[in-house]
Amino acid sequence: MTKTIIFILAIFLTVDCFCQSTEILESYSDTIELKKGGLFFIDLTRVKSEEHDGHLVRVTFTHDLGNGGTLLSSYDIDKDPLIGCEPKKYDYNGDGYLDYSFVSNMAARSANEIRTIFIFDLNENRFLHIKNSEQYPNLIFNPKLNCLDAWAFHGGTIQSFLKLESDSLVLMYTIDIHGTERVLGKYENGDQVSREVDTIQDVGFPRHISFNPFEEYKN
Repeated sequence: MTKTIIFILAIFLTVDCFCQSTEILESYSDTIELKKGGLFFIDLTRVKSEEHDGHLVRVTFTHDLGNGGTLLSSYDIDKDPLIGCEPKKYDYNGDGYLDYSFVSNMAARSANEIRTIFIFDLNENRFLHIKNSEQYPNLIFNPKLNCLDAWAFHGGTIQSFLKLESDSLVLMYTIDIHGTERVLGKYENGDQVSREVDTIQDVGFPRHISFNPFEEYKN
């Protein structure tokens, strides 16, 4: 009990110093209730810090264990200073538990929304920062392929299909479209192992829910 009290006190002192020594620009509080009981309190604070060129976001998850005890985890993330956080609760991996994210950057004239994502890990009973989620814009859960699905604009589009391994996203397939050319790439251990090229009739920016056969998301 003594160790728990000291640990919680240390966290609150750190948060207090974090807020007092910087200019607070945004602050949000929210909750996520688990299906099997228990409640997570989420606090997000964006600050302008003299120690950072940009802005810094601190996300703290406090788990009410229901027996008078709490567990805390806290993450500090660098953020683009020109945009708001826009925090969101969303099930990114389709396990039935809500996850949490905030906007950390934008690209391609705001067409690429880049979010820092925290996935709820049922085995560890805590939220894990997905360390490379910032590499994949416009992430959603793909229900047909049971994976995460990113979509990036860069003159054409490149769609990435990703599986979650521990605290990282692992690339499995991409669909790269430039004009009427469509390229399906397969990846293993970060390397492309196959490449199939075909032609699409209409120039545009289709997003696919499947590639065997190719099928687009329906509006």
